[in-house]
Amino acid sequence: MELFVEEVAQEIIDDIYMSLSELEAELGGDDDWDDEWSGFAPEEEVDMDEDIDEDIIDEAIKRTRVVRNGKRMVKFKSTKPGYRVQLVNGRPREVRMKPQETRKRKKGQRKAVKKKRGKKAAMNRKRKRSMRKRTSSMKRRKR
Repeated sequence: MELFVEEVAQEIIDDIYMSLSELEAELGGDDDWDDEWSGFAPEEEVDMDEDIDEDIIDEAIKRTRVVRNGKRMVKFKSTKPGYRVQLVNGRPREVRMKPQETRKRKKGQRKAVKKKRGKKAAMNRKRKRSMRKRTSSMKRRKR
């Protein structure tokens, strides 16, 4: 019994190490076999840098983390101009914005910039006032 198992194992090992030319001869020298497997083993190396278009990589749906109501959330943003992200069946999809929506967004952005400038100026005034108080009290202490 052990002898039979060793013979079968040896046959399997011989089959594994059979060269490609022996396999082709065993198959009858069929040329179709080469064509069938040519897609799986490319003969020439492909340079991936040439095939990748940089614009496609730059324009995509990006994930950003934002804090809302004290909780971290993942927000999806589109880098394509004229597109916004909308959740469709729980998945983010890029949707083209109507011209009316883009105009309203631009108007809102202008308002936001104005508001931000005003808040920043108020913070700077308050900081300047507190720094003035701090430095004047320091001068009194040195006397």
